[in-house]
Amino acid sequence: MEVPLELRIVVIGYDSGKSIIANFLNLKPTKMFPSSAIRGLTNYPNGHSFEHEFARLWKDNILVGIIPVVDNMVYWFCLLPYIPKDEKTWIDPGVIQQVTLELVSDHPQEIRKMIENTDMKSLSITHMRYRAPWDLLTGSFCKGTVTVAGDAMHVMGPFLGQGGSAGLEDSVVLARTMAQLGLNGFESGSKLMVHGVEEALIGS
Repeated sequence: MEVPLELRIVVIGYDSGKSIIANFLNLKPTKMFPSSAIRGLTNYPNGHSFEHEFARLWKDNILVGIIPVVDNMVYWFCLLPYIPKDEKTWIDPGVIQQVTLELVSDHPQEIRKMIENTDMKSLSITHMRYRAPWDLLTGSFCKGTVTVAGDAMHVMGPFLGQGGSAGLEDSVVLARTMAQLGLNGFESGSKLMVHGVEEALIGS
């Protein structure tokens, strides 16, 4: 259930380069990378053979990432070093799969098989965005008890094995800092609450 913005005690936008909280704070628009990313989930009824760790494979300038979710499911992504011009690539799962298979044609058979058997409903392609470092120096990232963190604040690509995961990291750190300041006991809308949240934002 979506809670109206004016009724929330603390609002933290932490994920997505298209964050409505970032727009509320009037942050500068994100910029586009000259690349895109394909993502999907593959089920293995009899279990997969991947180690339970994040693995990346570079070959011929094509990056494939693999993250086992459970013993019989794997999340994967593939970076495209270009932006597809064919509109079908953005909406047709069959075309997305075919484009990916062509990209990884020289990768190990295990990778190709993973993409061949992927859940077609899980396939998606995204035009990657980023926020310029100098925009981080000049932007205002909080207004009262409203703020941004993670990808909504410093959108970045997965080139260093981070990307969206930084949203979770920032949220955990911010939540811990707020808990240490004992904000739970403050009344909604009070000056003390606003000051406490601002202090947590600075401290995190």
